[in-house]
Amino acid sequence: MPTITRLATVETVVRGGRAAVVSLRLDNDGFHTYWMETGDTYRLRIVGFHWQVTGGAWFVAGHGYRLTRAGNPLVSIPTDRGEVVLLPSHEYQISHAGQGEWWLSRCQ
Repeated sequence: MPTITRLATVETVVRGGRAAVVSLRLDNDGFHTYWMETGDTYRLRIVGFHWQVTGGAWFVAGHGYRLTRAGNPLVSIPTDRGEVVLLPSHEYQISHAGQGEWWLSRCQ
């Protein structure tokens, strides 16, 4: 069973019941700024040069959802502790923590 280590609270904004990570977007067929839904947990893993996102009610198997900074490969995620650099040797998750907060955790 993997060990989940909470790293920080993700910097987010909310609109229309969905949350967005500040300065990031989800790319696929076009892009989505507000994509995180309350109660869902999302998994991030490196695929090539991009961090691929899976999970959530909207996820469709076989689609490559990439978390990017304006279409460019992601290096870090903005949090209450500053930018947390993502290491390709780990997987991460973003999970809803209640009260409008989302946690970034490392999976080992």
